[in-house]
Amino acid sequence: MPLPVTVRVLNPGDGRRLLGLLNQALEQAPYSSPMDEEAIQEEIFRLDPPTVHPMQWHRHLQLGAWQGDALVGFLDAAVGLDSEALHTDSLEPVGLIRFLALPQEGPIREATALLFQMAEHFWRESQVETARAFAFSSGYPSFQSGIGVLPGDWNVHFRILTEAGYRLKERYYCMRLPLRQFLNEKLPGLPLQLASQTVRQGRRYQLLHEREEVAEARVYLRSVTTPKDVNPVAYLAELQVKEEWRGQGIAKWLLRRVVNDAYQQGCQEMALHVSHSDDVAIRLFTQQGFEDLNYRGYVLEKQL
Repeated sequence: MPLPVTVRVLNPGDGRRLLGLLNQALEQAPYSSPMDEEAIQEEIFRLDPPTVHPMQWHRHLQLGAWQGDALVGFLDAAVGLDSEALHTDSLEPVGLIRFLALPQEGPIREATALLFQMAEHFWRESQVETARAFAFSSGYPSFQSGIGVLPGDWNVHFRILTEAGYRLKERYYCMRLPLRQFLNEKLPGLPLQLASQTVRQGRRYQLLHEREEVAEARVYLRSVTTPKDVNPVAYLAELQVKEEWRGQGIAKWLLRRVVNDAYQQGCQEMALHVSHSDDVAIRLFTQQGFEDLNYRGYVLEKQL
């Protein structure tokens, strides 16, 4: 007779127990890196864990599902403001599923039912009305280079979440550019200055006009498990031009500048994620040679 499944709150001392389940999942997501115990402590158990995009954290709850002494499920729940909420007038926090790790076989439904039950109790205690699963900006730096969205080929996750009442909110593409040569940089005829600075594992670029920021780009250097033979990868986390400066070729030039810098640093390719509804960005990347991978990423949402 199978042992019953139980759920309890995890603490930093459980980090080693998480390694196998987490890395099994990370191996199945493009542009991810395996975690070690130090990465688990930093990206999961820290009160203010690092993210690639802005986040405002309020509370965290890490849950493990156990069958006897075996860890058969993991849910990283949080309360806070993701980048979407931070860019709106409403500052109402949301419940977040940062990550859901499941075994390849075993009591998956029983484990997830208990994990969801405890997570929703935690969110209701926190007085949030909306739960967001795999929000774009809440991801671990080791997971898809910091993008938290659910890979579309994680069919079991998608089915379990939709059966639990989560509905599709946003869809993302993943694009890549092999770096084989320098691109021609045609400067826009504008009085702009480029400033760049080293940030953790990457670089930040700013285009300035009389000390006012006109555009920004951020690139991170990553070593990934999949795809193979592409390391190091330059991951383009951000490329933004202020609205009043758009339509003058600034984004095209800045993109070519960061591509050339990545090539000069020995990167094999550049990768990025982009919303399926951002037609302008998709057109820009496609025109510069980026290829759309056979990948779809999803954000799901539920009203509590």
